[in-house]
Parts: sequence; C-alpha cells; structure tokens
Amino acid sequence: MRWLLPIGGIITVSVLVLLIAASAVRHELLADFRPTRTIPMRPALLEHDNIEDVSFEAHGKTVRGWLSPSGNGAAVLLLHGTDADRTQLAPEAHLLAQHGYAVLLFDWPGHGASDGWVTWDADERAALGAALDFAAQAPHIDAARIGVFGFSMGAMIAVQVAARDPRIAALVVQGAFADFDEELR
Repeated sequence: MRWLLPIGGIITVSVLVLLIAASAVRHELLADFRPTRTIPMRPALLEHDNIEDVSFEAHGKTVRGWLSPSGNGAAVLLLHGTDADRTQLAPEAHLLAQHGYAVLLFDWPGHGASDGWVTWDADERAALGAALDFAAQAPHIDAARIGVFGFSMGAMIAVQVAARDPRIAALVVQGAFADFDEELR
C-alpha cells in the first residue's frame, strides 16, 4: 500500500503537466491559425509614401498588398509574421522606400485582406512565389535584384522558398525557425 501514494502522486503530476501542455498548444493553434481578419489600413508612417494597392493570385486565392515603386531598380518583399498583416513591417517599408527600394508588402493567405486560410505550408510558399512573379514583372523592378525580408512565420517560409528559388537575390530573416512541427513541439 505504501507504494500507491508515490505512484498516485506521479500520475497526478503527469496528468497536470499534460493538461498544461495541451492548453498551451490549444492557445497557440487558435492564435496561429485563426488570425483576426481585418482589412489593413495604411499606417500613418506610410501615409506620404508613394504606395499603391496591388493583388495577385496564388493557388487560386487572391493575395492583397501594397507596392511602392523603385528608384534604384531593386525591390524587397516584406513578409510578416503570424497573427499579423502587412502593416507589421511598415517601419521597414518606410525606411527602404526612403532609400529608393521598391517594397512589396502583402498579407499571407488567411491574414489581413487576403483570401484563404493559414496553413504554414504550400499556400504560403505559393503566395511568396506569386509575389516574386509579381515583383519580377513590375516595370520599375530589375528581376535580378529582388530581396526578401521575413519575420517569424515569414522568415520560415522565406527560408523554405529561397532554398529552391534562385530569384531571391538576398535574404534577411528575423525571429526565424526552421520547421513548424519543431516550433510547436
């Protein structure tokens, strides 16, 4: 009988740990896969920048964003993180635009004004591929001078696409992780 008490304590602690972990996973899944869907308003920081509304298709979904023209032929695609939209990287966009770079900010599928759902997978990679196509075809952008800046989830997708797509001439990532499954674990 003496051995029942320690085993009961171990079982109780184990169940509590599993419940806490399950609660954390549930919270992360709700936050990461069901972002608030609002149409992004242009931040005051970008109010005076020359930015136009743009859209392009990726995997049958409309991806929406903003594009500023290039003064030097180069472009930077800015990729926001989870549970955000294109406005998350407005300070970076403003700085780059002030230095002559074209800037393409867009909402990932399932975020902001873009169609679709968050998958952290093929839809996001297709969206980045379509953004590269869009930027490469813009008249003021040199297709050989396209860089990508990715933050968090945007960094993960950027690394995956850059490993296979030679159109990305420069890559900068912040808050990067390599794999969604590993990050969730």
